[in-house]
Amino acid sequence: MASLGQLTAGIAHEINNPINFVYAGINSLKTNINDLLEILSAYEEVTPDNAGEKLREVLELKEDIEYDEVLDEVNDLIESIKRGAERTTEIVKGLRTFSRLDEDDIKMADLHENLDATLSILRNHYKNRVEVLKQYGDIPAIECYPGKLNQVFMNILSNAIQAIPAARQNFYLHPADR
Repeated sequence: MASLGQLTAGIAHEINNPINFVYAGINSLKTNINDLLEILSAYEEVTPDNAGEKLREVLELKEDIEYDEVLDEVNDLIESIKRGAERTTEIVKGLRTFSRLDEDDIKMADLHENLDATLSILRNHYKNRVEVLKQYGDIPAIECYPGKLNQVFMNILSNAIQAIPAARQNFYLHPADR
């Protein structure tokens, strides 16, 4: 039961990190968009009669908000938000794949997908000290109990991760082609 608690805490932490990226990115993006909208609004005030004066105001405004930097930051923020959303999607997909523990039927299962789902769930336990190098090869889908297989993968990988010393190490995941 304690390991379930640790696993749950790890998953919550793994989901929280990318969500924080998204949340922080959205707040910064909102500020930058408001600055850009202010410039756009200033451009809308330009008429043939006041063009010189208003365009100088627009240029000053662009300088005040550091327009070029804001544009670069907007692109960076969008990429950060995208990465956070992709990581959250990956975690949820892994949980869906892994959570087939209750299935009582033998089904075809993709070992690569099941290993990836298990690694995704365990990521918080190894990310700072182990680099997992996947060398799967061409292993065909097999008939099995996917949930039970995932539990076996979970136990083997957890034990392997715990057995690796605290210093950063490589962990080769190379299932046999049989």
